[in-house]
Amino acid sequence: MRLKVSPALVAFPILLTFTGCQQSDQSIGGQARKFEPVREYVSLSPNTTEILSVAGISGPGLIGKTDSCNYPATLAQAAVVVKGTTPNFELITQLNPQRVIVEADLYSEATIQKLKDLKLDVMVVNLKTAEEYANTIIKIASDAGGETSTSEYLDRVYGGFSLLKGNMPEGAKIAVIIGDPTTGYMIQSKNTLLGDYLTKAGATDVGPDTGKFEPITAEKLITLNPDIILTKIGDGEKIIKDPSLKSVPAVAKGHIVGVDPDILLRDGARVDKLLEGIATGIGRIATIKGN
Repeated sequence: MRLKVSPALVAFPILLTFTGCQQSDQSIGGQARKFEPVREYVSLSPNTTEILSVAGISGPGLIGKTDSCNYPATLAQAAVVVKGTTPNFELITQLNPQRVIVEADLYSEATIQKLKDLKLDVMVVNLKTAEEYANTIIKIASDAGGETSTSEYLDRVYGGFSLLKGNMPEGAKIAVIIGDPTTGYMIQSKNTLLGDYLTKAGATDVGPDTGKFEPITAEKLITLNPDIILTKIGDGEKIIKDPSLKSVPAVAKGHIVGVDPDILLRDGARVDKLLEGIATGIGRIATIKGN
């Protein structure tokens, strides 16, 4: 059956653009090869492992994972093929998956090329924008060859985004910060999936454009002058109590939104909960201007 895409997704144009992924309609000797559903994966990041679960790949379909993968609960049977950031190429070859899914930002071109040289079907994905995120899920579900709950999940993501956009104060400057005064602070780049959603919702993400978390001093955070700070649950109280940040509007006014770190730091299967949680937190904050 053909995957149904919710009309709500027209807000994020779906452009199926991937690299390194073999086409399912290859031809041999001038004749089209019969479509073979792709339902068996090795995943080289926690993000892609989670995405597989909402794209219709059930527990048995994930045969390889990283040692950091901890969601969903059906991962126990999958072999660990990555420890830290080092793939076990020999084990991946032995598993002989239908496809290996890789985040472009996490591995070097040399590592990705080595996987391709092993004659593996390598799907290289980027997850920096709402469109790329939705495209990845839809592509996996489509290649699995069956109807899934993908459309329902993406509807929930869009619902969370709509709530975020509706609750976003006009002209809000937002920083995503983790850390504390003792260990130091880090700020998330605006060139991330969350940064893209925040920007689309009308906020100004004051993070750097590097695509990752970067160290930041209290002095630099003061100059960025964020109205709202998103952080991990538990870090918010430490940020508020840090005297070096008392002049930051978000700190002075208590405009701190705490988020489950496992959700805040993953672009996986819980983006709907991330957006809804942030939207709810911002909704509790009084209007910034004049407060």
